[in-house]
Amino acid sequence: MMQIPQEIEDIQMESIEPLLNYDWDEAIIATEGETSKLLKICKMQCEMFRKSSCKPMTPAVLSWMTLWIRNFNLLQGTISVLESDIGVVNAGQEFVLRMLWRPAFELWITLNYIFSESAQPMQTKEIEKHTLGHRLCAYLAWCLWNDKEVAHKFTQGWRLDTLFNTKKTITAENENKLNQIIETLWGDENTYHPDWNRETKKNVRMNSLNKRNQLRKWLQHEKLCDFEERIRLERPLNYFVLVEPENKSLAGLLRSSWSDAGYPSYQESSALIHGSTFTGHMEFIDGHIFPHIVKSEDDVQLQAAHVRRHCHFNALTMQWIQERMEKEDLA
Repeated sequence: MMQIPQEIEDIQMESIEPLLNYDWDEAIIATEGETSKLLKICKMQCEMFRKSSCKPMTPAVLSWMTLWIRNFNLLQGTISVLESDIGVVNAGQEFVLRMLWRPAFELWITLNYIFSESAQPMQTKEIEKHTLGHRLCAYLAWCLWNDKEVAHKFTQGWRLDTLFNTKKTITAENENKLNQIIETLWGDENTYHPDWNRETKKNVRMNSLNKRNQLRKWLQHEKLCDFEERIRLERPLNYFVLVEPENKSLAGLLRSSWSDAGYPSYQESSALIHGSTFTGHMEFIDGHIFPHIVKSEDDVQLQAAHVRRHCHFNALTMQWIQERMEKEDLA
């Protein structure tokens, strides 16, 4: 059923008991290497969450929570990769960790920019053109707008008919053929059920309508509506351009700081994600080529350390932002 959209100030942050009651110290003692170090950062983030979860909801707090969960999921995802012992030993672990480094680096840049309006960590010069609240609200508006656009697509009947194959009524014979095709192409057995598909389509559309309407409501908040209008009319390339139009690209922003030293690694991990690399997947040594699959435990730990270092700095920066929010009465 259709739901009435709520104001941001009317929503409550749910207390996540398994997270707050988890014995981080015991887990830290029971593990070693990068896993133990990652768990220490998780513990630090949980303390931040405990402090923030009791605050009244505002656009700035909602923005900060979005950043918080990005880093926490990166930490937990890295731990999951390190602790996996299924399959060929270490196969694919380094590959996944190199891809995880990219969102950790992107979050690193985003948090630095929100904290000081610079891509450079711990910026000491007074260069800020906008307030911390301005940058936090811009980030939230950017996220909400993108979510709204996705939700809108899942309200479109023609798109859902294609996804769930509900445009036409098919015979039992054709249903069997379709299930055979799905099993051949996708590896799923007996997944096409017309009644289930129609019900799922209905639920997806209703949920997406409610989600889209809620996001539209939040984007009309007095602290977000100007950003919504700029995104809608100007279509900025990214969040950084939304805050300051002079920031034409991430590469351009990085060139203004020593963070640019990490940009080649960012390009490398991007190539892994997009599949536009040969050396990222194949080894070429002394005239021999072989798949880049099984790596040593040291290599895996090294890649995990790259992710962990950025996540650690991310957690510290979120802590600094949280402290500034309190001083500036944003939380």
